[in-house]
Amino acid sequence: RIAAFKLGGTGSPGVVVLDTSGALRETDWTSGWSAWKPVPAPPPGAARDIDAAADKAGVNVLYAVSTSRGGHLWRLRRSSGAAGAPWQASWEHVISSDPNTFQRVTAIRHQFDGRNQAWALGTTGVIRTVKERSGGGWSTVSSVAGPFSRAGGKVVDIDAGWNSQQRALLVALMSDGLVWYRAANTTS
Repeated sequence: RIAAFKLGGTGSPGVVVLDTSGALRETDWTSGWSAWKPVPAPPPGAARDIDAAADKAGVNVLYAVSTSRGGHLWRLRRSSGAAGAPWQASWEHVISSDPNTFQRVTAIRHQFDGRNQAWALGTTGVIRTVKERSGGGWSTVSSVAGPFSRAGGKVVDIDAGWNSQQRALLVALMSDGLVWYRAANTTS
């Protein structure tokens, strides 16, 4: 798995990869690709999936689903928006798993206000979402409506972006090869 982002200040690309052992490593481009550096893993020490976004100040944010504790969703920020800024020392817990153990994560920064929204896909094909509140903290976790239990397949992967009205757009790949999308009703 791979998560890419733009480095603050330089606008150069940065990449975090998740290897087969669950360890995270990163590299970035300045005048060439830097040496691989370790990234702290989410508690208790390994990740199952990752994605990247930026906060409203342009600081890189990494989202990860952990391999234990039921696949909880975690978030890690850089210490600042400066290129090469270190990651903070500890991960923030975002969503607890439920009987629907999380396998995949995707996240975006909303263009109109800079708040992050994350989606977590569970083993049953159910997608949960949570969004940063304008005053801090996270919204209540909710399920995303979609064709999760229809004959022929279930959701196996997800990604997010924006549509032409700057509304969050969730795209899902079904196990039978179909792709579906769902756009938010509003930009907030």
